[in-house]
Amino acid sequence: MEWRYILVLTALIAIQTGCRSLSPNNTGSPIEKIAAGLQGSESDLVARGEQTPTSQAARMVVIWKENVLQTDSGHRKQGFSGRVYFHDAAGEIVKVNGQLNIYGYDDTGEIRKRVPDKHFIFEASNFETHYSPTDLGHSYAFWVPWCDYGGIRKMITLVPVFKGANNRIVEGSADYLSLSGKAP
Repeated sequence: MEWRYILVLTALIAIQTGCRSLSPNNTGSPIEKIAAGLQGSESDLVARGEQTPTSQAARMVVIWKENVLQTDSGHRKQGFSGRVYFHDAAGEIVKVNGQLNIYGYDDTGEIRKRVPDKHFIFEASNFETHYSPTDLGHSYAFWVPWCDYGGIRKMITLVPVFKGANNRIVEGSADYLSLSGKAP
């Protein structure tokens, strides 16, 4: 399981730095700020003048993790928690406002469907409640419940689509994920 985290972190670093130099002359990327020992808390971003009310997203990166949520009644739901980073055209991680749609496909069997099995909508009116600053910068956390805990192992594809306040559509990559469970 640890290799997955290393792989995700390596991919995130590669996506974030792109073709930029890691020389001291290019100190604008969040990866370099972390390497320089700077914290990415909300107050640090404000102090450096980097916080904007909202920006226009050009792309998004989502990191998914299988998770289990237990309700007050003891009922357990299995699903995915996702951390979403939005990037502007310059590649900087930005704060946004809009609606996030996540389309879910159960790809456990051999038949691939074009119609999603589940559709999760996170409205613009409460989008800010998902905001969570990280060491990398602005991010948003979401929970996508899929099934009751203890079922059969499933293969799920999640496709995030963001509609910004300016009506611009940004589609994230389709991620093929596994929900642990009993062998089918």
